[in-house]
Amino acid sequence: MDQAAKKNHPPCQTSGEVYLIEHGSDIGNLMGAIYGIDFRGFIGEVYKLFPFPRDREDFKQKPEGFKNRTLIKALIQHFAKRIQIPFVVDQKNDKIGIGEYLFNRASFQELVKYVWSGGLPR
Repeated sequence: MDQAAKKNHPPCQTSGEVYLIEHGSDIGNLMGAIYGIDFRGFIGEVYKLFPFPRDREDFKQKPEGFKNRTLIKALIQHFAKRIQIPFVVDQKNDKIGIGEYLFNRASFQELVKYVWSGGLPR
């Protein structure tokens, strides 16, 4: 039997480095930025660089966003701190943990599909 199909493995855990913008800190206001009235925080600074088009139907997710990674990484360092968070796969209980968030297998797969497809509105 294939080892991946067995459900008696102990949970697999690793960690990854992420940027954390603390609750209550200045994350920003996406709707305020869209309406041109509030450009505070990380979201406001990103919006100044990459504003949404005027007409909603012209809005498209840009799958080549990785090209802006260096610029955004430099920007986020003003608003966030780098931390290590755990990633846990508990195959026996069909659970996946990312930091303080816990998903069952189906909801985690839906999250991956959502991110892979570019979020909304796609």
